[in-house]
Amino acid sequence: MSDYFVYLMKAGIALAVFWAVYILFLRKETFFQLNRMFLIIAMVSAFIIPLVRCSCSWFTNGLAKFPWLSRLWYPSTGMDIDPVKASGPLETVHSPDIMIVILIIYLIGAAVLTLRFIYHILSVLSMVQHHHTVRSKGYCLVWTRQDLSPFSFFHYIFINKDSILKKDFQKIIAHELVHVRQWHTLDLFLSEMIIILQWMNPFVWPYKSYLKETHEYLADAGVIAQGCDVSAYQMLMVEQSVGGKLFGFSNSFHHTQMKRRIKMMFKDPSHKEDKMKLLLIVPVFLLMVISFTSIGELNAGALAPALTPGLENSPVTSGEEPVASQSAEVDEKELKKEQEKAEKNESLEEKEKETALKKAEMKEKAFEKEKELARLEMHLKELKVEMQKLDAKNTALLKKKESLEEDEASQKALKKKMMAIKEKMSVVQKEANIVQKKMQIVKTQAD
Repeated sequence: MSDYFVYLMKAGIALAVFWAVYILFLRKETFFQLNRMFLIIAMVSAFIIPLVRCSCSWFTNGLAKFPWLSRLWYPSTGMDIDPVKASGPLETVHSPDIMIVILIIYLIGAAVLTLRFIYHILSVLSMVQHHHTVRSKGYCLVWTRQDLSPFSFFHYIFINKDSILKKDFQKIIAHELVHVRQWHTLDLFLSEMIIILQWMNPFVWPYKSYLKETHEYLADAGVIAQGCDVSAYQMLMVEQSVGGKLFGFSNSFHHTQMKRRIKMMFKDPSHKEDKMKLLLIVPVFLLMVISFTSIGELNAGALAPALTPGLENSPVTSGEEPVASQSAEVDEKELKKEQEKAEKNESLEEKEKETALKKAEMKEKAFEKEKELARLEMHLKELKVEMQKLDAKNTALLKKKESLEEDEASQKALKKKMMAIKEKMSVVQKEANIVQKKMQIVKTQAD
C-alpha cells in the first residue's frame, strides 16, 4: 500500500508542475484547442510519469548531495534502522495504525466523490427519460421544466422551455452544439476520474475548471465564427448569467467567469510562434521522469545497507549475535567505501578521458577555423585585385565617354553652322532671282 501512496504522490507532484506551466505560459493565449490538448495530456501524463524509468547518473550524483530527499520522499517505508541498537526483529518508526487511518480517510473521500459522480450521471439519464426529447441532426434536444441553465451532456442538449426566448434559441443551440461536436463531456469525465484518485491534492481541482473555461472559449468562438452578432451574444450571456442554477457535471451555456469570456472575445489572436509553448510538456515530462527515477535510486541505496541478511528475516536470539552483526556491518561499510572509491576513481578517469576528447575536438575545430580563415583571406585578396581592375576599366570608360561627349558637342556646333549657312544661301538666292527679274524688265523697257 505504501508503494501506491508513493505513486499517487508522484502523480500529484506532476499535476502541480503541469498546473504551474499552464498558468504561467498558456492560460492567457487564444489557442483554445491547444490549451485543451495540453490539459488533457498533462492529466494523462501525470499518471504515466511515475511508471517510466529513465536513469541519469550525473543527475543522481547531484541529488546524492541532499540525503534528506530520500527520507522526505519515502516516509511511508518507515525504515529508520539501527542494527547495533536492535534487540529483536526490525521495527518501523511509523506506526502502521497511522497508515491505516490515512488509507481509510483516502478511501472515504474517493467513495464520496465516486457516489457524487454516479449520482450526476443518473440524474442526467433520469432527465432524459422523464422529459420530452426531440431528435435532430447530430443532437437530441431535451425540453425540461427544471430551473437549470442550458447545458449539454454528450449528444444531449438540455433547455428550460419556460426561460428561453425564441430569438435566443438558435444562439444557444449553436453554442451547445460546439460542446457536443467536440466531445467536451469526455474531458469532464477524465477530470472527474482524476479528482477521485487525487482528491487530497489541491492542484488537481483546478483542472476541471480550466477545462470548462477552455470549452466555453471554444463554444463562444464557434458561435461568433458562424456570423452571430457579438454584442447580441454578449447580452444573451449576461441574461443567462442571472438565470437558473448550474448542473455541476456538464458543459453549460451559463458560466461564472463572464468577464474573462467577454475579454477573450475582444482579445487579439496570439502569435503563431506562441504555439511552440505546447512543446514545454516534453522537457517537463523528461525532467520529472529523471527526477523520480534518481530519487528512487537514492532511496534504494539508502535502504540497502540496513537490510543485511542476518537482520532481515531472523530475530536476534543470543547476546553474541549483535556483536557479529556489528563486525559484519563494519566490514560491509569498509567494502562499500572501497567500492565508492573505486567508482569515484572510475568516474574521474572517465571524466579525464572526456575532457581529453573534448580538448582534442576543440583543437581540431580551432585548426579547421584557422584554415577557413586563411582561405577567406586569400579570397578577399583576389576580390581586391579584381576590384582594382574593374576600377581601372571604369576610369577608362569614363574618359572614352567624355571624349565621345566632346565629339558630339563639336558635331552639333558644325551642324548648326551649316544650317545657318544654308539659310543665308537661300536668302541670297532669293535676292539674286529678284535682281534677275528686274534686269529682264529693264532690258524689255530698253528695247
